[in-house]
Amino acid sequence: MNVLKKILTSFRGGARELGEAIVDTQAMRIFEQEIEDSKVSLAEAKEGLTEIVAKKMATERKLSDVKSKIAENETYAIKALDKSDEALALEVAGKIAKLEASADEINNELSTYNQNVTLLKSQIQEAEKIIAEHERELAMVKARESVQLATKSVTQTVTSNESSISSARESLERI
Repeated sequence: MNVLKKILTSFRGGARELGEAIVDTQAMRIFEQEIEDSKVSLAEAKEGLTEIVAKKMATERKLSDVKSKIAENETYAIKALDKSDEALALEVAGKIAKLEASADEINNELSTYNQNVTLLKSQIQEAEKIIAEHERELAMVKARESVQLATKSVTQTVTSNESSISSARESLERI
């Protein structure tokens, strides 16, 4: 049983090593794809921000409407008091109280939207900075890889030329 367990552990280790080797050979491709995935997520976050801003604007309009209704009802209440119609003034005052309670709820909702917009904007800006940094790093890695390939090519050319050069030198010495 112990030997079988060791064999299974060995297979798992081999599979892990194979997986790591594949990841290592495909690291640049994986990094490029992760950047692209991040850009897609960023675009989705921007769409979400747009939706929240639209809801915030709708809430602001709603609050403005409620405030205008409060002002209108206050005018009615003053007119009712001027006419000594206390019953109507009390009725309008009750309506004003309900509208003010509604305005308070809308203000709380608006405050939440403002906080969410601020937070999401800062997160989007941070994500944009990180993505730009990753793209710069990717460009540097590609440049380094290109330089390494060029260096390898030059080295191989010089090495093969050295053998050609030494062969030519031998021929010259014979002549």
